[in-house]
Amino acid sequence: MVKNYLNQKPSSCRDPNWQVANIVRGVSPITEYQTSCDDIGLIELKIEVSERNRHVGYFFGVQGSESSTFFPSEAISFIENENGEGIVGFYWLDGFEEYQEEIDFYASIVEVDINGKTGDEQVLHIYDQGNPRPAHSETDKPIKDKPWWLFWKK
Repeated sequence: MVKNYLNQKPSSCRDPNWQVANIVRGVSPITEYQTSCDDIGLIELKIEVSERNRHVGYFFGVQGSESSTFFPSEAISFIENENGEGIVGFYWLDGFEEYQEEIDFYASIVEVDINGKTGDEQVLHIYDQGNPRPAHSETDKPIKDKPWWLFWKK
């Protein structure tokens, strides 16, 4: 028997807690063959699956930003893997340069039930040191452009 979760206020998104499972950066082709996916980056987030959180969705966003093209605007749910973890993946065109900029932002995650009732916000730090271009002198420092997750924001 499946318990009815429709009239329950979602619990705080802090319990259970989302975590960064994996960050994969775009890479240069290792062999002479190049594929169209070499420049794809991936951030995977995970959550421990429970009977309760199988019946809700989650809104993801960049904290401090009103809009982001990195996360979808709709609520999404996770896919359960063989280890009993719920996984969501977010892809972006990272490039396949030898040098990658650092990823450092805070994701906002809000649980939502089928009736649109939302739970508390969880803030998750997303960080990857990248592979910065070495500076050759004091005046030759890497240029820091707009962060990749805000690239298309006007």
